[in-house]
Amino acid sequence: MVGACSPGKSASLADPDPGDRRFSAKEWRDTLLRLPQAIVISSRRAILEELVEGAELDAQAKERARFAVRQWIDALCPANFAATNPEAMQQALESRGESLTRGLRT
Repeated sequence: MVGACSPGKSASLADPDPGDRRFSAKEWRDTLLRLPQAIVISSRRAILEELVEGAELDAQAKERARFAVRQWIDALCPANFAATNPEAMQQALESRGESLTRGLRT
């Protein structure tokens, strides 16, 4: 299962994996909403992942199902949306909306 905590580690279940750059900005750690924690908990405990693991599938089909679920969960990451990404919001404020306009043009 993805993101299982190792024994002896003090990391919270809700902490993003250390290599996950999507949540590297300090705003992610300081926010009161704790959106990254919500997405990490959701992805680690997602009903879809449990369904895949419990499904009677051959090894190749199970691996494909795991991949599809992971892609879907990653697509819903709050870092992918301007309204829930503090870095994007900060850049929008600093550029007076120009960064959003540029983003919409591409």
